[in-house]
Amino acid sequence: MSLPPIKLSAPLKNLLSSSTAPAPSPSREQLEILFDAIRLQAEERHAHSSNDKSERDGETVTREKGGDGIWLIVLTGALFALNALEAIPHLYAYAVRRYASAQKRHTFKDAEGNADGLEKDQEMAVWVAGRMREVGLKSASFMGVPRAINCLAALHEAVKTRTPGVIDKLPNRTRRCASPSAFKHSRRVKSMVLCPSSPPAPVSSAQLREITPTNLKDFQDRGKALWDDIYAPHNEKLLLKLGEYHPDLAIHILTNHYSSLLAPVAQEDLLPTDLDRVEMSVLAVACLRALGWVGKQVESHVFGLRKAHARTGDEEEGWVTSDAGCLWLLGTVDAVVELFRASATQR
Repeated sequence: MSLPPIKLSAPLKNLLSSSTAPAPSPSREQLEILFDAIRLQAEERHAHSSNDKSERDGETVTREKGGDGIWLIVLTGALFALNALEAIPHLYAYAVRRYASAQKRHTFKDAEGNADGLEKDQEMAVWVAGRMREVGLKSASFMGVPRAINCLAALHEAVKTRTPGVIDKLPNRTRRCASPSAFKHSRRVKSMVLCPSSPPAPVSSAQLREITPTNLKDFQDRGKALWDDIYAPHNEKLLLKLGEYHPDLAIHILTNHYSSLLAPVAQEDLLPTDLDRVEMSVLAVACLRALGWVGKQVESHVFGLRKAHARTGDEEEGWVTSDAGCLWLLGTVDAVVELFRASATQR
């Protein structure tokens, strides 16, 4: 038997609508100044740590590649935590422009209207959109699912309206694992461009983040490995403490967050948009710092970030795991929060 339609009263509708307004956003000009400052600071620190140019894995790492992309993770995580729905489209457009400019292109079509220029710039936009989308998904573990949904929806709309054609190039179905048993810490894919035309890797029947009887142990192992890597030497003590708060809290956090969402995926399942171990900790600190009132959690993930470089050995990201890098990260997020607070008081 179907239920009759439910109607909400006018007072109830008014009360609901009064609580749905997003955080007041600074002007576009203010956001551009903020984005520029943070990006340039990150690029300078990255360039200094890598002597501005070095050879790794046969690839030249230069400042022209937009630094190491840490600035985009920091800004995306902070804006998502602030539920800054009006600012997210500006960040997407800004990032596309900056990365396209870093590739010596300034528009989605070159001066002669060359189709190859359009294709290459669209590939860069696909990377930016996919990167921000992946950051937004993982941010749900730090600042909650409702905000993640709101902000991902704002990003989705921005991609559709500001870069027509890009939305169709983004993955529209969950990935399948190439090897569900091969969960281990892995370094970031170096290419910054997605290649939709590349032949797919062999896949299994398991979805990338779907826990099945076959891969349960692998999920548990990689989630526990990430947990231990972040919280050691207090990892076991912390699990016991969480169990005191609620007997299911520790297993929920380990299984549904660290295992299925936060832990780096296997090397053979990586996409250029995925976050590695260092980038995950950067996101955790950015989200939690912007969220506020969770100082203990921020401190824990700062320790996790400091440890991350030893785990990955990736010199490109080493600068942000240093004491100076962590100070920059916290101060950067504070600057984002302060700008939004000032904007709110002016309205």
